[in-house]
Amino acid sequence: MALTLADSDFFFSSLNAMMLLEPRPSYVFDQFAFKEISYGSGGDTVYLNRYPYFGDVGLTLTARTLTESSTVGTANPVSQSATAVSVILKELSGPYNNSVSQVAPLGLSEKVARQAQAKLIDSEDPLSFFNSIGANSLKDDHDRFHDRVLCNLYLDTTNKRNPGGVADGSTATTSTGSTFSTTDLVSIRETLASNDAPPLDDGLFAAVISPRMDKHLKLDTNYRDAMRYIDPTRLMRGEIGVYEGFRFFLSNNIPTATVNSLTAYQGLFFGKQAVGYGEGNLPVQIRQSNDNDYDRFLYLIWLVYRGYALLDSRFCVKARTFAA
Repeated sequence: MALTLADSDFFFSSLNAMMLLEPRPSYVFDQFAFKEISYGSGGDTVYLNRYPYFGDVGLTLTARTLTESSTVGTANPVSQSATAVSVILKELSGPYNNSVSQVAPLGLSEKVARQAQAKLIDSEDPLSFFNSIGANSLKDDHDRFHDRVLCNLYLDTTNKRNPGGVADGSTATTSTGSTFSTTDLVSIRETLASNDAPPLDDGLFAAVISPRMDKHLKLDTNYRDAMRYIDPTRLMRGEIGVYEGFRFFLSNNIPTATVNSLTAYQGLFFGKQAVGYGEGNLPVQIRQSNDNDYDRFLYLIWLVYRGYALLDSRFCVKARTFAA
């Protein structure tokens, strides 16, 4: 008997709804990205429209003072125009078969597909169904990919901080100062503030750090004793605390780098609007192949139309730590 789904629309609408659930706590970067999502877009380009402040102009008492004879009038108005960054939408998909270096589908046998269908129709446990069909792995693959692409955009900044502020050629794993500390945090905050990086809505900057950098910071008693939560009831995904003007997040999806032939464990410190992405046509969804070998198998991929961009590299600093 050929594999058939009792209600194919219900089957795939349920899968796609689950794809939009919150990702795992270690995937944190989407919370900070500037988004422009136009599901009705029929073109290949989405514009990320940001509205900057007027900036450092006319900030003197004399410049702004009006007298009885002053006329503001309507000539020479200051326009509030958007800073538009265009992103070209790409067709993105997964999972990825590393052995052949290309996107490849998740393949499900008739038995597994039938069992998943039964779970969906007969049970009231959509998460169990989602796991049984392998869709949870598809979701994690998408979420990890999306998080890493955003992470790599932040890493494209030219602003960097090695422990103690030393140059790349002077880094080491055994000398004093090879671990990231609160002294480095103070310098990073100065850089972000000097660059007019817009903070998060609560006035803090974001700090996304790797487990190794978290370990090294906890060796610093200043950090360990003062780390706290401002409001434990309103935590963001992956948040581990607040210290010295930064809201800290832990991520295991930040790649290492090679600096001076050494392995550098990285962290990212940034404000809002440093990176962004646009989507068009459809949100991320699961698609089925029509090539199913006479209805004997299901072949599934996730698919999304999305473009990414580094919007302002000044609003981000990448930091490194080197010791074990």
